[in-house]
Amino acid sequence: MKSDSVTIAGQDVPIDYIISQRNKRITVRYCVKKQSIVVRMPQKTKKTLALELILNNTPYFEKFIVAKRILRPGDCINLLGQEYALLGQKSFRNYCEIQGDQIISYYITGLNLNENVKSIARRMLLTYLQTQVPVRAAQISETFNEVSVKNMMSRWGSCSSQRNLNFSLNLAFVPLKCLEYVIVHEVCHLKYMNHSQKFWDLVGQLFPDYKKAREILKKSIITL
Repeated sequence: MKSDSVTIAGQDVPIDYIISQRNKRITVRYCVKKQSIVVRMPQKTKKTLALELILNNTPYFEKFIVAKRILRPGDCINLLGQEYALLGQKSFRNYCEIQGDQIISYYITGLNLNENVKSIARRMLLTYLQTQVPVRAAQISETFNEVSVKNMMSRWGSCSSQRNLNFSLNLAFVPLKCLEYVIVHEVCHLKYMNHSQKFWDLVGQLFPDYKKAREILKKSIITL
């Protein structure tokens, strides 16, 4: 494996090249754990071709590389389609709660609104999923095992062979119709573990406007 770097969103991002005899073409992806771009390519492939592919997919990589938004008291944020004002209040313990259209973050020292908001967003999203997923699964006469919320950066959701449905915490911050689409998408994988035409036909039956939701998600950058 050889390393290089490229500048995206004002940051130098390492590139890890993996030369593989199995690869018939160049593929690129972002590795969240290493915070680098991983390139797999056939032998005797010029790096300039890989770099061109990376630059042509800059919007994709910017989703992961863009700097975090630091939340501060007085900011507003959308959770599950509703806007909330953020407040910070010193207290004898650290916790977070919703009061009307406000999210109040209580803290002892060192207010960290980002972590507190993510904590309450996780609870809200899981509650929503536990309500909506069974409804969607029943519509196609399928069953599932568990529903969970995970810190996934490179995908919005997944359906395992054990019929466990996993959803990215970032879905708490996208438009509600996009969240509904991802729920339908993953539930449909309970019937079709692929992206065949039958799969997309089923998605379209349950969520006719799915193409518009997909386009919105492609442009969504979550920076918390």
